Amino acid sequence: MSSSVDSVTNLAAPRLVPRSIEARAGDEDLLVTRAQAGDRAAMQEIYRRHVDSVHRRLTHLLGAEPEREDLLQLVFSELFRGLHRFRGDARLGTYLYRIVTNVACDHLKRRRRQGRFCSCDDLDQRPGTGPSPEAAMMQREQLAQAWSYLDRIKPKKRVAFLLRVMEGLSLEEIADQVGARPSTIAKRIMHAQRELLAMLRHAERRSR
Repeated sequence: MSSSVDSVTNLAAPRLVPRSIEARAGDEDLLVTRAQAGDRAAMQEIYRRHVDSVHRRLTHLLGAEPEREDLLQLVFSELFRGLHRFRGDARLGTYLYRIVTNVACDHLKRRRRQGRFCSCDDLDQRPGTGPSPEAAMMQREQLAQAWSYLDRIKPKKRVAFLLRVMEGLSLEEIADQVGARPSTIAKRIMHAQRELLAMLRHAERRSR
């Protein structure tokens, strides 16, 4: 991971500030101020603090996308390139999540244009938790089917739905992160739910 951090923190050719960063040393506002001044160590600490949550959100929104690692680096590249615009009106984590959501949505749009969707082979290979190999296989098939349904939903509706269901965000929080009104987010979630329900009902009829 260190090489990934270096590739991200080298983007703006920042000047070095001869001071080490410890997780306990100062709050995030100080880290941001130092990162804005070009302190690579501050950038590395921001990366270290947030990389897991960024990876988790990308997984929630995209599934086991093979390009997640590249997208993760893109998120932090955009963060550090635009950090001079950050004025502290929101927490850094909120600002970063906006970037994650935008990157994920743009990727979903490209993926749809290319006709490329999440297949069963794209999913993480994890040991089954069912009581038998047959149950584990059924869980995997159900998971693959769920992601195939989500792939048929337009990115903006999919993102709103997953932020609500997977992360439990309020309509206001989702609206803030995607740049839309809460009422618009509510409609997107409602339409996504209806589309998913219609697909499930269609699959049930076919299986009879």
